[in-house]
Amino acid sequence: KQDCYVHSIDGYFEEKRYDCDDCEQIISTHKLNPGDVTQMIDTDNYHSLENKTGKPAKSLHFYAKPINKCDVYCNDTNQFIERTLTYDCCISDFI
Repeated sequence: KQDCYVHSIDGYFEEKRYDCDDCEQIISTHKLNPGDVTQMIDTDNYHSLENKTGKPAKSLHFYAKPINKCDVYCNDTNQFIERTLTYDCCISDFI
């Protein structure tokens, strides 16, 4: 099981959650304000985040354990495609 947390740092986002059997079926929608955190623990659903700020926004995504791949929905093809993830970390940031 994989838990995902998203922290809105700067800007306003709209999160939509979709049923995994019907990618166009929106289960819920809610707004994320700066400082808000949303949690995705249901592996049977997918979510999207849309920047509603009108300028660049920042969000930070936390995973309960590292994941190497995830499915990403492609609006152009209306299909999920598998993407390989990478992680960046600078040790000096933590010292």
